[in-house]
Parts: sequence; C-alpha cells; structure tokens
Amino acid sequence: MNFKRLSLAKKIAMTPLIGVILVLVLSAIFVLSLNDQRRTLSDVAEVEFAQAIALDKVFFKIAHVHSQLHSLLRDVETEADEERVYIVGRGLIEALHNVVIEVSPKGSLEKFTDEDRVLYDKVRETVSHYQHAVINAIDMASLSWKLAQHHLTSADGYFVLADRDFHELSARLKQRAYEKLAGNLDNSKSALGWFVVIAVTASALMISVAWVFSRNLLTGINRVINSITMLAAGEYKLAASVLSKNQELASIDNALLVLSGKLGDLERET
Repeated sequence: MNFKRLSLAKKIAMTPLIGVILVLVLSAIFVLSLNDQRRTLSDVAEVEFAQAIALDKVFFKIAHVHSQLHSLLRDVETEADEERVYIVGRGLIEALHNVVIEVSPKGSLEKFTDEDRVLYDKVRETVSHYQHAVINAIDMASLSWKLAQHHLTSADGYFVLADRDFHELSARLKQRAYEKLAGNLDNSKSALGWFVVIAVTASALMISVAWVFSRNLLTGINRVINSITMLAAGEYKLAASVLSKNQELASIDNALLVLSGKLGDLERET
C-alpha cells in the first residue's frame, strides 16, 4: 500500500484504527492469559485442594474414633460396663462405617493419577483392616479385656499405617497443586513480559505511523503554501508543477496550476 496516495480522511482514520486493532490484540492476550489462570486455579481448587481437604477430614474422623476407642477400653479395664460398651461401641462402629463409605471410590477419583489410585487403594485397604480391628476390640471389650487389648494393639498398628497413607496421599496432592500454581505463576510472568513488549512495540508503531502521516501531510501543505506565496509574488512557474500523489493535495496542486496558467495569460494580455 502506498501511503502517499491515501486520502486525508483515510490517513486521519488509519492512526486510531491501528490503535484500536492493537488494543484489541493486547486485550485478547490479556483475556487468554486470565482464562488460562482461571482454569488452573479452578482445577487446583476443585481437584487437588478439594481432595486433600476431604482426606484430612476423613482422617480427623478416624482419629476421633480412635481416641474414643482408647477411652472406652481404658474405662473397661477398671470397670466393665456392658451397657456403656454397647452404646458407645455401636456409635464408634457406625462412625467407622460412614468413614468407609467416604473413602469408597467416587467420580472425583477419575482425575487421580495412576500413582494416586495405587496409594488410595492402600488407604482404603488400611481403613478396612482398621475397621475390623476396632469391631473385634469392641466385641471383646465386655468379654475379655486382654483379647480386646490385643485387637486394640492391632487397631493401633492400622491407625499408624492409615496416618502415614492419608498424609502421604494428601501431601502428594498438595505438592501437585503447588507445582501447578508455580507453573501458572511462571506463565503469568512470561505473559506479562510479552504483554509489555507488545504494548511498547504497539506504542512505538502508532507513534511512527502518526509521525509519517503528519510529515507527509505537512510536506504537502508546505508545498501548497509555497505555491500560493509564489503566486502572490507574481511567479507563475509554480513548484507545484509536479502533482502530489495524495488525492486531496493533488486536487489543490491542479487548481493552483490552473490558476497559475490563468494569471500568466492575463499578464501576457496586459
């Protein structure tokens, strides 16, 4: 495109048009960057953090049951109370049953990695063994404190394993969440850097285009002013003999040439 041939209206409109286009480009980059951050944050919140929090809540319930189990069997050792054992024991068994349901496979596990699933299966297996040990300890509490103590020791072992497996899986999820957020932060910094580069380049381009257009326009206007000055001085061989490539300025040059010719004819007739 030959900018010199552009009309003044097009030149005047082109600079803000370029500015609008560049603003739209920058806005698109900004929106894409924000959308990418939103997807990452949403994924972390709905998957890793949500699952880690759920695991912590489940283990807290197991720890609460385990504490009550120790308290119950400690009381049985000093004073057997079959009714209390039955009431409290049934409550603990029911609570553990609900915990087992909570650690059963759910739709959210579809977003687990293979390593997560293996570890989660270990968690479920450990909780299942713990549940059986607790049930046996409660069942034996009113019959034989030594047998109850034996099953309590077994429950203690599974509780330690559950603590390890729950925290390992929770830590794995939190670590992956951290890595995603760290990666998203790096991408944001990179996007910000590109945004600044493009913004500076766009600003420089707009300034350059505006300078070129204004320079061409001023050059044409100065030629017209010089031609009018020469006409006023009686010099009819105008510098505007070469028409401007700009449509509007070419029309003015042509009118000045016609006027110069008419004034020359009038001078010769006199």
